[in-house]
Amino acid sequence: MIDRYPEVKARTWISGYLTEQQLNSWVSACDILVNLRFPSVGESSGTLARAIAAGRCCVVNRTAAYAELPPDAVMHIPISNAVPALADGLSNLIRNPDLRASLGEKALRWARNEWAPETIARSYLDIIAASTEHRPAATTPPQTGVRNFSFPLTAPTLRDDIAERLRGLRGSMIIRLNAASPKEIAAISLQRPNLLQEILPSGWQLHNVAVEAEQLPDEVGLQTGVDLVLQGMFE
Repeated sequence: MIDRYPEVKARTWISGYLTEQQLNSWVSACDILVNLRFPSVGESSGTLARAIAAGRCCVVNRTAAYAELPPDAVMHIPISNAVPALADGLSNLIRNPDLRASLGEKALRWARNEWAPETIARSYLDIIAASTEHRPAATTPPQTGVRNFSFPLTAPTLRDDIAERLRGLRGSMIIRLNAASPKEIAAISLQRPNLLQEILPSGWQLHNVAVEAEQLPDEVGLQTGVDLVLQGMFE
């Protein structure tokens, strides 16, 4: 991919495997660390944690666990229309060293407060105490006010199908795009990098993206495919 863009290649260096000490050194020395995850399955990032703890200016997707990071401590890039948003964000950071410094300082302050061993230990104790004080409900009440829709990810009329089903609706919604495997989702994402922008109707606000495994109801643990799950709403 890099070979196709000579100007990018001339400014690119691929390190290969780094030891932990080397990784820490490079992370601490960088001006901007870009850590994008799409689709995300809720995982965290050790590299990102190192960068935040080192007070670096970080750029992340606004999805899954990354959406929970303070907006004044990292630069969030939306999932929809991500490429121009990333280009604009990087251009702004390159031109504005004070903004880079501000994001890095607030990231460091947040890490020292929220990731301090004392804070983490207190959170565990609070969860344990809460679990012993309240008996869990026998069943989880169904979520109200959220509509679920399912579509084949490979359907040639996917955009039209989604627009027709959601016509006239408002409020929180979940759109499940059915795929045969994670590899199929990855392949389609590479073939159509603006997939979500192309298929989501105007007015839809995307809040989160995740990948969930499907299972047959009568077979425990038998995976039959995956869903690309889009959570959002019409206002």
